[in-house]
Amino acid sequence: MADSEDKRGEQRRSKPRRMRNLLLDYRFQLKYTGYVMLVTAIIGGGLGFMVYESSTEVSQMLELNVLGNSTLAPEEMERLLGEAAAYDEGVLVRVIGGVLFLLFSIGITGIFITHRVVGPAYRIRVCLDAVAEGKLRLAGRLRKGDELQDVFAALDAMINSLREAQQDEIDLLTEAIDAVQKAGVPDEKVADIVAVRERMVSALEA
Repeated sequence: MADSEDKRGEQRRSKPRRMRNLLLDYRFQLKYTGYVMLVTAIIGGGLGFMVYESSTEVSQMLELNVLGNSTLAPEEMERLLGEAAAYDEGVLVRVIGGVLFLLFSIGITGIFITHRVVGPAYRIRVCLDAVAEGKLRLAGRLRKGDELQDVFAALDAMINSLREAQQDEIDLLTEAIDAVQKAGVPDEKVADIVAVRERMVSALEA
């Protein structure tokens, strides 16, 4: 019993985590999605209003014909007018429901699409922060379908170039340290240079 409750609790907690993973940059993603939803609401609402207006115009023409037909019984007139009004209400409900469903679909799609841009941008920023801290290693890769693949590839090439340059400097330092030690210079005299080399090596291994 306790295990099942723990699993349900983990499932409930996983949903907000997944949403946080999708919304890496709230301001950009929600602003972009909001713009698209606003345009969709204007266009969808305008088209829906036109459909509803056409329906009411047909109902008004039907009402005029019914009221002008003296051969119809009052009960029949009431039934026809009621059906016309119900049809108009149904059209209005379907229009509103369709626009709301479209807005919901556009909103979800917009978040997923912007995530394909914000996710790579976030990862690139993390990599640049790591490089700024002296860690010359590219952490992770972009997923298939993510945007900014070319930018990430350029960043990868840059980091590899920096690694090669730093490795060459480490090799030169190692040769210099070996030469100085062979010349009989005490270790404490070259300790600072050795420490610099070790920091450079750790930057490649970080």
